[in-house]
Amino acid sequence: MLSSQHRHFLLIRRDIADPHEKRYYFVFAPPGTSLAEMVRAIGARWHVEEDFENAKDMGLDHYEVVRRESRASNCSL
Repeated sequence: MLSSQHRHFLLIRRDIADPHEKRYYFVFAPPGTSLAEMVRAIGARWHVEEDFENAKDMGLDHYEVVRRESRASNCSL
């Protein structure tokens, strides 16, 4: 549950191959969240975004999920 105790953090990551290349991450987390936990969450997000991109490449960006309620309303028309 979110509370007013959460804080905003700005993490900046340098690229090892090109130290001038930086990536910025805006994090909203409770106080006491360790840097390691934030980095782990950012890494997990990267994998999810990569999976979405791969799905788009396979044409799944055109796939539409149809719920039972919407099918029923279409059939009643």
